[in-house]
Amino acid sequence: MGEAFVVLEEAVAAGNVAGYGIATWAGLEEEAFTVGELLALAAEAAGGRHHLVAVQMPVSPVMMTGQARTRPGTA
Repeated sequence: MGEAFVVLEEAVAAGNVAGYGIATWAGLEEEAFTVGELLALAAEAAGGRHHLVAVQMPVSPVMMTGQARTRPGTA
């Protein structure tokens, strides 16, 4: 994932895109990573301020893990 963010940050630096997003329902639901970890990877790829501007979350009563992990006060 980090390598993909490096490529996307390079596209931002080149002026090809203003920002980027990610849709990874399975990664969040299966607890492969958290939104916080994605933000940290993006910041690392950017060398500081990243351009990850959107994370598509599943809106489903069946797939609530990703949402639960992004609410304040939850792990």
